Amino acid sequence: MRIDGDGLKFNGDTAAANALDDYEEGTFQPTPSISGATGSISFKSAADTLSYTKIGDLVHIQGYLQIDTNTVNGGRLNLGNLPFTSVDSAEASGFSLFTCQLSSGSGSQASGFFTSIGEGLTLLQIQTYTGVGTSNDSAVTMVANSFLFIQGQYKVA
Repeated sequence: MRIDGDGLKFNGDTAAANALDDYEEGTFQPTPSISGATGSISFKSAADTLSYTKIGDLVHIQGYLQIDTNTVNGGRLNLGNLPFTSVDSAEASGFSLFTCQLSSGSGSQASGFFTSIGEGLTLLQIQTYTGVGTSNDSAVTMVANSFLFIQGQYKVA
């Protein structure tokens, strides 16, 4: 192991591109928005923050959010204000999927959610997974006092 101006290098490697040059831990408050419908969702102030760890160009996000109010009539929940912009790579290689589960919601949650971040974005899109595809009606199942558990990682720009 060695440390130089490029960062931390392992196993005798001298290539600058292979150096670990960034590590950060923190928290952030995602901002909810709705696509495809009207209304809004808000989170309880005691459960409106997610944590992240950034190692090099990979960010891991985890935690839960608790729904405070929900006035939507349909649509998809988006979570903005992610701590870093996702990479915009060739052939969609910057696209990432997250695990997202609702506890104490309404309706059928048998198939769960399809949660993704596209390239060059700071926004998670939470869609209902139907078993054969997705639908933009995830927001209506998130009733007051339900918990939205989220974890996943993405590459940053």
